[in-house]
Amino acid sequence: MASILEAGLLMARYTTVLRSVGDAAREAGVVIVAGDTKVVRAGETDQIYLNTTGIAVFQRPPLRMAHVAAGDSILLTGPIGNHTVHLLSVREGLGFERDVLSDCAPLNGLIDAVLRSPFGQAVHSIRDVTRGGLTAVLHEYGLGDQQNGQ
Repeated sequence: MASILEAGLLMARYTTVLRSVGDAAREAGVVIVAGDTKVVRAGETDQIYLNTTGIAVFQRPPLRMAHVAAGDSILLTGPIGNHTVHLLSVREGLGFERDVLSDCAPLNGLIDAVLRSPFGQAVHSIRDVTRGGLTAVLHEYGLGDQQNGQ
């Protein structure tokens, strides 16, 4: 895991973030094996940037966006938008982050169960819709225009 820290960041805050990363890694069953830290001048970041890289071995052919076709079903693992609304509330001080919880959670166990299920071979692609939302994912799949009757 690589960290980019803004000069002046309190060590207590960084320690809290690192503990959270460790907790999330344990919950997901992954191991952090390396790290790097860079410090930049105050005002050049939003306090902390973290970057990770994963390495894995596929036990089945990889899922591909190109395998998605019109008529395929789209399944969602939870409510759309909770994570974005939660972060917006925290960042803008709106005060409702306790009412709208982030849906941030490890999905590797859920995905493994789905892919090993009797219908796992029918899964063509899996996407995180956090950035850009569901509409962006549909357009990336080439299904966006079909949704609008075009």
